[in-house]
Amino acid sequence: MARHRPSLLLLEDDDVLRRLLHEQLEPHFEVREAATCDHARVVMEAHPCALGVLDYQLPDGDGLSLLPELRSRQPGFRAVLFSGGEPPLPASGKLPPGLVASLKKPTDTLRLVALLRRLANEPPD
Repeated sequence: MARHRPSLLLLEDDDVLRRLLHEQLEPHFEVREAATCDHARVVMEAHPCALGVLDYQLPDGDGLSLLPELRSRQPGFRAVLFSGGEPPLPASGKLPPGLVASLKKPTDTLRLVALLRRLANEPPD
C-alpha cells in the first residue's frame, strides 16, 4: 500500500530553482507547481494543498499577499515564505496567520524539507 504524501503548493517563478525544489520535495509531498499568483489560484482550485512554499517576489504579485486568499480557499493552509531579499514582515515580529517561517534564498533544502515534514505531522491551526 502506498503511503500518503501531503499536498504542497510550490510557488516559484525561477524555473531552475522550482525544478530543484520539486526534486527535493517530491519524495515526501505531492508537489503542485505554480510560477505566478494567478497560476497558484488555479492550482489550489483544482488541487487544494495543505502546505506551501511561496516565493515572495513574483511577476504578478507576492506570496505573502497571496497567503490570506490561499487560506480562505484551504482553511488550515500553512506556508514557508521563500525570498531572495528581506520580505516586509510585521515590525512586531509576529508572523501572519498561516506563515510558519520566512527563509532567505539560497537556503539549505534539507532544512526546508525537514521543516515542511514537521509541519505535515502537526495539526493545522
